[in-house]
Amino acid sequence: MSKRIRDMRLNDNIEGKYALVNIQEPKEYDGGKRMVLKIRDKYLDEITVTYWGNEDEDLKSLYDSLKDTKCVIIRGHVTANRGNGVPYISVSKKFNNFIKPIDDYDLNDCLMSIDELPWLNVNAEDMKDEFFSIISAVENRYLKALLNNVFSGEFWDKFYIATASQKFHSAGIHGLLHHTLNVTKIARTVAALYPTVDVDLVTAGALLHDIGKVWEYEFTSTIEYSNDGKMLGHIYMGAEMVSRKIDEIEDFPLKLKKELIHIILSHHDMIAMGWGSARDPSTPEAVIVAHADNMDAKTYGAVSKKAR
Repeated sequence: MSKRIRDMRLNDNIEGKYALVNIQEPKEYDGGKRMVLKIRDKYLDEITVTYWGNEDEDLKSLYDSLKDTKCVIIRGHVTANRGNGVPYISVSKKFNNFIKPIDDYDLNDCLMSIDELPWLNVNAEDMKDEFFSIISAVENRYLKALLNNVFSGEFWDKFYIATASQKFHSAGIHGLLHHTLNVTKIARTVAALYPTVDVDLVTAGALLHDIGKVWEYEFTSTIEYSNDGKMLGHIYMGAEMVSRKIDEIEDFPLKLKKELIHIILSHHDMIAMGWGSARDPSTPEAVIVAHADNMDAKTYGAVSKKAR
């Protein structure tokens, strides 16, 4: 198992698989050439790597073999920068160290799954069962039909492994499932306190609020924004998909459609807050989902920070 970057200590000898974040072309230094890289472990921490090449090494060929790869295996030594004392990984052929590209790697080699976090104590299959149990409890036949239609087939396969964010909350394989389930449970708990609130609408809105993230992010060896994610964003893409899926259901009430899409468009709370909402939440159900979303994201961030 590759050593976590945060657990690396000065003078450690390390060997493992890591995501390659970026790489600089080789530059000359006294005694040869050096090449600087940045790597990221599956827990999304980063560290600099410096490859020290001697005068006889063809560092340009090594650079060419690495510049387009996503995952590398590295053997090196943790040392500290003389100028500022910041730790980095030193790699030198004379100490039998190396950096090699990995073309055929498993997603789990470079990316964390949510159920690998001991402080979270969750299981992906258990979350899946709970997710569909919530859908089965929805009484509104239109909303149930919509949810069963959306969360099926190829889309479900993508949703199941998708991430909820790039770094901040529930970031990793199965992260979107984890976040969505938490938001739904929080929202349903709050909705049950108010007799006039439509619990089924809150449930559907919470389950669907972030579905656009299936297309907003893409997994390589890291979590990156897709082109559609950069151009359109998950709020628009999610609302557009729900609108299309609703139109496939005969006699779906127009008022219910508007209320549900409003939840998706406003789930990042007030526009003035600058978090990306297309509309201010203006119904009780939208307010509940927006606050449940914020609560889970912020709590996850605080708990994960404390766990470090």
